[in-house]
Formats: sequence, C-alpha cells, structure tokens
Amino acid sequence: MILDGRLRYHRAGLEVPVSLTSSGNGKGRKQATAYLVNVSQGGMQIHTGDPVQGSQPLQVSFELPGARAGLKARAEIAWQDKRGNMGIRFVKLAARQQRTLQLWLAQQYFAN
Repeated sequence: MILDGRLRYHRAGLEVPVSLTSSGNGKGRKQATAYLVNVSQGGMQIHTGDPVQGSQPLQVSFELPGARAGLKARAEIAWQDKRGNMGIRFVKLAARQQRTLQLWLAQQYFAN
C-alpha cells in the first residue's frame, strides 16, 4: 500500500516532445508543441514557447521511451508561469493507456 502511494505521486523526469491540441473558443483547433519535463500518473509538467489559453480543454499526445504505443489524454491546465512552464492534469486517460503509464513509471522508480 505504501509502495502504491509512492508510485502514484512519483514523477519521472524526461525530455520528450508533447503535442497539445485545444479547441479555441469556436475558432477551430489550435496546436502547440512542448517538451515534457516530468510525468506522473495524474499529470505532467511541460515547457512550451507557445502560449496556451488556461481555460480550454486540451488533448495531450506523447510517447514514453520504450513504450510500445504513444499516449493520448484529455487534460486541463492546472498552473502556468510566465516562463513557459505548465502543470497539466489528466482528466481522461483510457484504461489501457493508464496501465501503460503505471507500468512505465514503476519501471523508472525501480531502475533508480
């Protein structure tokens, strides 16, 4: 049980590209690119040079090193600063992709 709690909040640091897609207030879909700083079961920290509206729902897409398939999740911005750093909270992640993320994070945790 303690291990499950540690894994739930464990953040693995890495730098991989992330694609962000937002629906922009009836103006169509807006895309931005970012780099993943760290990831956990509940979300991620990213860095981007493209400004993203804080109130828009997002879809994030990224690949974890060594994982068989990329991950896609519906997400929302939890916080952002003026230097391009953002905290992203996963709102919906398919069960299979959630399991892929859990297993990948466990591998990173035990590799250290």
